[in-house]
Amino acid sequence: MKAVSDGIHARYPDVKVIPSMSAGATDSMHFRGRGVPSYGIAPIFMKQSDQFAHGLNERTPLSELAPAVTYFRRVVTELSK
Repeated sequence: MKAVSDGIHARYPDVKVIPSMSAGATDSMHFRGRGVPSYGIAPIFMKQSDQFAHGLNERTPLSELAPAVTYFRRVVTELSK
């Protein structure tokens, strides 16, 4: 949680980081089925009205791509220490 929180707070210092559960299936289900704890993180911020997950109009704002890469790099680097 610290690596996730630090990554988000580097861009948005005042945002609360709250764990939640996704009801959808992910590739993690195969790891969890083998007993490997698996978690997902999502650093993309967008309006709820613009989220169309898995639809023909699914999209991510271009303005979120570079910050998301920076976030993932920061989290993975921290977790690999």
